[in-house]
Amino acid sequence: MNPTFGSLFAGVGGFDLGFEAAGYDCKFQVEWDKHCQQVLGYHWPDVPRWGDVSEATGSHAKTYPSLGNAPALTATDLTCSLKQSESSQK
Repeated sequence: MNPTFGSLFAGVGGFDLGFEAAGYDCKFQVEWDKHCQQVLGYHWPDVPRWGDVSEATGSHAKTYPSLGNAPALTATDLTCSLKQSESSQK
């Protein structure tokens, strides 16, 4: 059984690809950008996905049995979020 990870602020899945190349299985993704969600849906059609990080709670384990136990790792890429925050402050 492979180690697992969840992906917060997933973007188009760059970290996800890297973790999968290292032998991890993606259990869920969270990304608010609709275009990024389309890319994620194309590459990971069977992975549960949410648009708002506050919606990704443990209660989803009943809805998505594939989630099983909590992932061993949660990956977060805040690069885009930080850049957006900086540009809105200018």
